[in-house]
Amino acid sequence: MKEVKEDWSSIYRREKINIKKEIEEINFFGGNINKVLLECFKPGDIILEAGCGTGKFCFWLEERGVQAIGIDIVPGIIKVAANYARDAGFQSPFMVGDVSKLPFRDNTFDGYISLGVIEHFRQITDVIETLNEAKRVLKQGGKMVIVVPNIFVPLRNKILLYVSHGKWGLFHEFYTIDSMSKLGLFISSNFKIAILDMWLPVYNIIDGILKRIGFREELLSRIKLAFIKLPSMPLLKYFLGYICLIVEKP
Repeated sequence: MKEVKEDWSSIYRREKINIKKEIEEINFFGGNINKVLLECFKPGDIILEAGCGTGKFCFWLEERGVQAIGIDIVPGIIKVAANYARDAGFQSPFMVGDVSKLPFRDNTFDGYISLGVIEHFRQITDVIETLNEAKRVLKQGGKMVIVVPNIFVPLRNKILLYVSHGKWGLFHEFYTIDSMSKLGLFISSNFKIAILDMWLPVYNIIDGILKRIGFREELLSRIKLAFIKLPSMPLLKYFLGYICLIVEKP
């Protein structure tokens, strides 16, 4: 997990963080994950976001009556999330911790979410330990939502890392619908797979270029929304978008 912590610490140092804007954008650019979360969790539920980053999904869920707790391995971003919660009047608590060694009792949470986390792990043993921990802290009947990018994003980043000798890009392990299904079966026989926002990863490639050219945020948002609304194509679901694994603990 040391490499994961170093990778994300570096990214957060470079990023200009605007949590308020991130929360507002979930409804429009949330990879349809907003709909999945509302289907899986209801007001009064207590959920854990493992690898919460800025905490934007914790805050978004709290606004909808779902109590969310965020945990992340990067101390700096947890401080940012906790400070925002205090200043904006949110109740969501945040803590520093390793998602493969959760500091919670068995059967604690109604739900568990992991959004763009496990694909950054170098070792499959870390993934297995993390999933076992997720299952352990979930109550019986609790739901786990795990989202990873489809093949397109890892391929793009591997190319960037190669041509830049490690200066650009971020480590992503390849996950497919089949491999995610196997992870679901490892946890429980009651699982399903969905593909979210097929075209958003393509937009994310040109986003940086458009910003450098000088496109304003309002125009960028319109272009992004147009990409998201492009029609889905059956064959491309094996390559583009994000793979969402939804598991119910038996």
